[in-house]
Amino acid sequence: MITQKLVNEEVLKDLEENIVDLKLDSAFKKVFSDESNKYYLAYLINYCTGMDIEYVESHLKYKNNFISGRNLDKKIGETDILVEVEEKVINIEMNKTIGETLIRKNKDYVSYLRSENVEKIKEGMSKRKFIIQINISASPRIKGKENERLVYEIELREKNLNISDVYNNEIIYDINLEYLKNNLYNKKKITEKEKNLLLFIERNKKELDKLFGGDARMRNIIKNIKSIGYLGDKTFAFEYDREAYRKQVEKEAREEAIKEAVEKATEEGLKQGIEQEKIEIAKELIKLNIPIDQIMKSTKLTKKEIDKIKSKL
Repeated sequence: MITQKLVNEEVLKDLEENIVDLKLDSAFKKVFSDESNKYYLAYLINYCTGMDIEYVESHLKYKNNFISGRNLDKKIGETDILVEVEEKVINIEMNKTIGETLIRKNKDYVSYLRSENVEKIKEGMSKRKFIIQINISASPRIKGKENERLVYEIELREKNLNISDVYNNEIIYDINLEYLKNNLYNKKKITEKEKNLLLFIERNKKELDKLFGGDARMRNIIKNIKSIGYLGDKTFAFEYDREAYRKQVEKEAREEAIKEAVEKATEEGLKQGIEQEKIEIAKELIKLNIPIDQIMKSTKLTKKEIDKIKSKL
């Protein structure tokens, strides 16, 4: 029977020594949608844009994370973090993996925010907003030799003269965590300004205490992260652990399917001999789409023998 544990034991063991992995969407949203951690958002905005950190913190307002553009369903329109600082709308996205689909989705958020702002301007509900997106990316957006920077700044420019579009009112920043880890942190080249970004790299509680022992604001944020009611908040526990949970369920489902198939095929095989029993077991496992290496392990048949059985089904 499949174990219906909500939280994987390996994850629980991991969280004894480490904070939740902030590169996971559920943890990122849980931590940084909490207003008591507003200072860190102000730091990220200051780091990328140069805006005064105290000004940002005092003027920062949380928005509903759902972009209400026309023809948008909730799944498409839900951002990670969405805030306003006076005339600026700032979307902050955590990207554990990155690819063309995700890059396009993040660009779409910028387009949706622009459309939403235009609609409100037409209705007399808003002034023109400057739209900023900050992507925190675990893997680099740009591959190869160009992957040698911590922050990429992307805006619309004229191709030949390299003149920015002053009417565009949009800018995207991309923070490259892989560069931060490999080129700065591991080589001990981290600066005080960059140090706060290590919250996405260093998860060990003791190491974080060493890194931020002298910074009261960061100490408080780390304390808040440590105190997240992981087990108390069942929704968060499932969201945080769903990948491990999914793998565990799939593993146990495969094991259960193999067990049932073996039992069924054994009954048939006993009537026809040991070799035929293996063949019957292999047939049942093939029908269940069990990976070939597991079929080989369960039946002791070779890949060639299994392929031959498969071709006759």
